[in-house]
Amino acid sequence: MRGTRFNPSGRMTTTIKLLLGAAAAAGLLGCNSSNVVLAQTTTSGSSSLSSNPDGCVADYDAAAGVDYFPDKAVIEYAETFTVDYLPTYKVLTVSDGFSDTVYVLYQCGTPVPDLDDTTVVQQYISIPVSNVSTGTTDHVPRIELLGHRDSIVAYTGNVGLIGSPCVDELVDNGTVVQALTFDTVCGQDIIDNEALVNASVEVAFGDSLTTSWCPNATMVHNGVAVVSYLESGEAVGLGRAEAIKLFSLFYNEEARANELFDEIETVWFCTKTNAQGCSLELDESPTVAWFPFLPTDQDSLYYEAGSGWGEPTLDSYYGQAVNDTGGTMLDCGVVEGLMTDEEMLACFADADICVFAADYGEVELFFDADVLSQLRCIQNQTAYDVTLSGINAWFEAIWVEPHVLMQDMVSVLHGDGVNFGIGEYERLLLRNVFTEPSDVGSYYSDVGTCDDPDAILELQGGDCELLVDFGDCGTSVTADAESPGSRVLPTGFALAVVAGAAAFLW
Repeated sequence: MRGTRFNPSGRMTTTIKLLLGAAAAAGLLGCNSSNVVLAQTTTSGSSSLSSNPDGCVADYDAAAGVDYFPDKAVIEYAETFTVDYLPTYKVLTVSDGFSDTVYVLYQCGTPVPDLDDTTVVQQYISIPVSNVSTGTTDHVPRIELLGHRDSIVAYTGNVGLIGSPCVDELVDNGTVVQALTFDTVCGQDIIDNEALVNASVEVAFGDSLTTSWCPNATMVHNGVAVVSYLESGEAVGLGRAEAIKLFSLFYNEEARANELFDEIETVWFCTKTNAQGCSLELDESPTVAWFPFLPTDQDSLYYEAGSGWGEPTLDSYYGQAVNDTGGTMLDCGVVEGLMTDEEMLACFADADICVFAADYGEVELFFDADVLSQLRCIQNQTAYDVTLSGINAWFEAIWVEPHVLMQDMVSVLHGDGVNFGIGEYERLLLRNVFTEPSDVGSYYSDVGTCDDPDAILELQGGDCELLVDFGDCGTSVTADAESPGSRVLPTGFALAVVAGAAAFLW
């Protein structure tokens, strides 16, 4: 029996809405319907707007009582930022885990707000913005997904790390300038504030690593507003994905951000539910050895390449992806520091699958081949790296679209021929290092090409069909040909699946 189909290109179908309604009527949901209504409030006072303005307000009249932001970001998972709405401005609070930074985003054409003296405001920023810069690659696809690629006019990092072929093209033709300059005092590249000003940058997005110890490396200069945001403070994949709502605040694109996130969340939950149910049906949970990012630069901030093995973190985005899709993430339990070869082999030697969060060619270059050959995953050719669509695409996708990693993990853990509700899914990120070449995946259309620089970037990943009967999971990797027949979910478990789906999607 088939269930509800979710598609990253579309919205929830009528079927899932009926399921949600039935679950709510049965009292299965814990969500407060009044909160949902408040999140969708579209009017205030005597005048109303049907959507957030895409430009400046003309003839502002305070007495009219207009709520200029009928479309509001609904924050569900993110813990690193919050937003409060008032009729003419938004108060964005960003936390780095140690302190909060407040930004006031006020609608262009309305007065600059006068906040109370107890609120320390980092920047007052007129919105919607038209020209921005960023120095972090994962900010780029979020802005592209919102439909504002053309607003990126400067980049304050290494342009060679950008995954988007369309932004690469804009860099090549000079539309996007690299706003870096070499500082002879510090002996390093620093932000070129003059380039930001010349490009008419209104907001410079960065992270806590954008500025360095160098006293000349500052972005708060010449009137350019600076917004610092670091997604790594989010513990779970959906929290990181929700950062698209933060960027939407600057463009008044909350409606699109909510829609995009709803689609990510829906496919993520559908994939998780199917994978866990099918893993139970097929009685398989392959063990996974995850090798975290392995820097190859001898001056790396992390450690010298080849000097030891990093230990995976179970409560990380990748630990969540493995365990949520029917795998078993191996926990080495090593004390602080890097693992020696002996410690790594004691933990990982018998793992069914290995994932190297790097280019495997570099792993072979910096680590002992005799050590690698003792891993079962190398012997059985079940080792993967993250370069199927290129290493740059990996470091953007894992932040922006966690459902893609989830679906890739289903394929890796259970075989390319499985159904699991995702059909004939083709991996986008994880590459078998023995059987597949690098840079051939289609995370960004055809790798290295920009089909249409004016086209809005679409979400990636495959469909997901929520299964109610896990007998239709496909062929098990570990079971023999006489696999178990169809097993219909017990009534209580089926209700739990519906309630869970409704709670996640409400």
